[in-house]
This record gives sequence, structure tokens and C-alpha cells, in this order.
Amino acid sequence: MPNKEVCEPILDKVDNITSNLYVYDLLRPIPDGALGQSRNPDFRVGKTVVGGVEKTYKRGYTMAEYTPWVKKNPLANKDLVDNHVLGAFVSDYANDPVLRKILHIPDYVQAWSMCSDVIDYNLQNEASQWIYNLLKGTDIRMLFFSGDSDAAVATEGSRLWIEELGWKVKTKWQHWKTGNQVSGFWEQYEGGLDFATIRGVGHMAPQWARPQAQQMFTNWIHGKPLGPK
Repeated sequence: MPNKEVCEPILDKVDNITSNLYVYDLLRPIPDGALGQSRNPDFRVGKTVVGGVEKTYKRGYTMAEYTPWVKKNPLANKDLVDNHVLGAFVSDYANDPVLRKILHIPDYVQAWSMCSDVIDYNLQNEASQWIYNLLKGTDIRMLFFSGDSDAAVATEGSRLWIEELGWKVKTKWQHWKTGNQVSGFWEQYEGGLDFATIRGVGHMAPQWARPQAQQMFTNWIHGKPLGPK
């Protein structure tokens, strides 16, 4: 980090001020979850019967499980990071025998959990920016989208690394609408990359802005503008 001695104290102050905000959506309160249930085995262990065989899975996830590097931040809200269980309903839904059958998941496949205890996650400096240059000029089209109130993967940060690619702008930054409402902004780059924002939602934009996300994906897949101006 450039000027580490100067930047780190400022970053610590920012982290302290924002420690009680919902990092996945700054406009949304921290969702009601099973606070304090992370150490309750009766709550965390889900069970389902598939093909006559009982399978178990971990219900939901904590921030410490989903983003383990958060625990390294001394200013992180430890109660929220370690104990606030989110997404238990998603785990139950994904492991429903009827859904598995619809998705043609074989009975021998293990139950699904949000976070793996087997994979050894690690941090690396490269991120995924290098992939885009490999795909540039191929027949593969790329869409990168961002909920504009996401603080986990912030829109401004995404715009900065896309600008660093140095690709020529094909369609300039402009708004798009769903019906009569502005749904976000988008631009196109030569090389097959489109960048779009979804207005007023955060990290889980397709979950929290379903009509807008559906229109965006449908239009993009068919090579149309993301929405009427």
C-alpha cells in the first residue's frame, strides 16, 4: 500500500465509523438473522432425505465463514462476524429433495452448503482483472454489473479497474430504465465488455431488484440495449 503509515490510520477510522453498517448494502439495515445461533448445533445442522438416505448440511453462513479475512480486521463487529447466521432458508431450499430432482442432481451427490470446510481459501493480489485481457477480441461477450449501494465490492472500485484496462469506450455512460424508472447506468467497451449498475441495491442485486435484473440480463443476452432510455 502506498504511504502505508499515512493510509492505515485513516482506513482504521473509516472502518470504525462504518463497522455497524451492512457492508452488502449500505441502504439496507442488517437483516434479521439467527443472532447467537452459530454455536447451536441444533440450529446449524440441517437434515434432508434423498433417495431414502439422510444427508446433513450446514444451515446458512456467518460472515466469518463466507469472508474469513474479515476476522483479521481488529475493528470488525465480532458479534456480527462470528454469530450472525444468514441464509439458512437458502440452505434448506437448495437441499429440498424436490428441487434436487428438478435440477437433475443425482442422489449420490452430497448435500449443498454455502461455505466449504474442505476448500482452502486464500487471498491473492491478482484478483480476476487479468482474465478480461485474455478474453478481449474473442467471440465471448462479457457483462460486469454492480449494485450501486454495495460496499463489499463497490461500484467505484469496479469502474476504476475497468478504466485501468485501457479499452476504448464504444457506448458512453448512460442511464437505462425499467418502465419509467431509472434502473442504473451502463457503458460498452470495445473488446466485448459491458459494465452496468443497478440503482439502489447492493451485493445481491438480482435478489433485491428482480424486475430490473431480469430485464438487464434478457436484453444483454439478446444483444439489445439494457433498457429504454
